[in-house]
Amino acid sequence: IFVDLKDPVLSDVAVRQAMAYAIDRPRVSTIGEYGYEPPANQTGIIKPTFASWYDSSAAAQYGNAYAYNPSKAESILSAAGYTKGSDGTFEKNGKELSFTIINNGGYSDWVASVNVIQSELAAVGIKVTPDNLSQTTWNTDVLDGHFQLAYDAESGGPGPYYELRQLLYSQNSAPIGSSASSNWERYSSKSTDALLNQYAATTSKSDQQHIVDQLEQVMLADVPVIPITEQVGWYQYDTQHLGGWVTPSDPYASPAQY
Repeated sequence: IFVDLKDPVLSDVAVRQAMAYAIDRPRVSTIGEYGYEPPANQTGIIKPTFASWYDSSAAAQYGNAYAYNPSKAESILSAAGYTKGSDGTFEKNGKELSFTIINNGGYSDWVASVNVIQSELAAVGIKVTPDNLSQTTWNTDVLDGHFQLAYDAESGGPGPYYELRQLLYSQNSAPIGSSASSNWERYSSKSTDALLNQYAATTSKSDQQHIVDQLEQVMLADVPVIPITEQVGWYQYDTQHLGGWVTPSDPYASPAQY
């Protein structure tokens, strides 16, 4: 879920943290994706593919990387000064926690996933209304930043650095109304940019690990996006006449034709 960080309410990190705790990712995986796409975690590290990069000690500081905890979500909002109105929705200064999430209406699995998310957020007092758009409208609105919340997926990469760079590097962003290449939530941090530049300038594995650990802290503390499920490379092959296919034990390339 990409979050409009300039929205006057969503700019409050407490709201984003509460949302991250309120979503039962395994349930979204099971219902929306039939279990084919495993649940993600808030560090943004894909497991088991890149499990060696996962900072378990940092994740532990945030409830095992924001594992499902609706009571924690409500306590965060209460501590931040939000109170429940007569309809059970949290509010502060006359503004309800009520948002629209745009989605690709042509992807039935995504529609089902967002429906699950909607019910889970409602259970903790956050109102979310899905807006299932056509492919063209949804894609343009995501790239141009015309959303409060948006359900979408990045293109991935051969390691956590590439995926986190897509999400967090400010040069991958753009002003609202102009097309951003991948940083659709418009996250901007000079210190985070510096970390990404440092990674690109070193070949030291230990330095790279230390940098990725710090990028995981950004994902955990700032919650610029909320990972829900881990995208998979849909793929099928027949070994009757041809061999050499990409397999889980020999993942030498991205197998999907696109």
